[in-house]
Amino acid sequence: MRCRVLTPDNLRSVDDWLDQKNVFAKQYYENVEGETIVTGLRIGDGPGRLVARFGNTIVRHHSGAHSVRPTQHPTGELTAAEWNAQYPVGTHVIAYPGVRGGRAVVGRTRSRAWTLGGHTPSVLVEGESGCIGLTHVDPVDEQTGRRLWLLTVIRSERGQWSTLRAVTAYRNSPWPTPGRSTAQRDLRALARRGELTVWDDDTAKRRAYTLAVASPGRRVA
Repeated sequence: MRCRVLTPDNLRSVDDWLDQKNVFAKQYYENVEGETIVTGLRIGDGPGRLVARFGNTIVRHHSGAHSVRPTQHPTGELTAAEWNAQYPVGTHVIAYPGVRGGRAVVGRTRSRAWTLGGHTPSVLVEGESGCIGLTHVDPVDEQTGRRLWLLTVIRSERGQWSTLRAVTAYRNSPWPTPGRSTAQRDLRALARRGELTVWDDDTAKRRAYTLAVASPGRRVA
């Protein structure tokens, strides 16, 4: 017996898996809150055909027959309608245009979610021209998003970062209005997390931050 949990991401591979056993399968459409979208696969032909929806487990038995059952650990993926009900346009997010965990984009959504190709719930995010699947988009609160954005810029530009430099950077961000006190709190918070190292110049009475790597100078705990 073999089992496959059906999700929007593996729809094609599961279809191929069935096809290898000469089992007919095609995308199954349903009307969800006024939108006709793919919600799973129709398996087999005739009166004995099955419908496996996203989140269901398809079971291949030793006899060659198939059955469908609820998955013990659902995928947790949101439909476009469910996303739009929870997260309006402008929601702060961290998104991964490619591989999840790879290059991250921190910003706000710039569209409502929709179902791309009838099977992949997607949304547009500031800074990216193409849409991103909802499985690769995580909502964050404004403070978390702003600090993640600043850390991304620091990692890209490197060098020493003062409060003034952070304020200047924020002017080109999705959060263009933070003042010195906000920038100072954000830099301190990143340092407490171990992302930045704090350096004091006693002569000039200035404080700067760098990425948490070895650097000459006197480190402040």
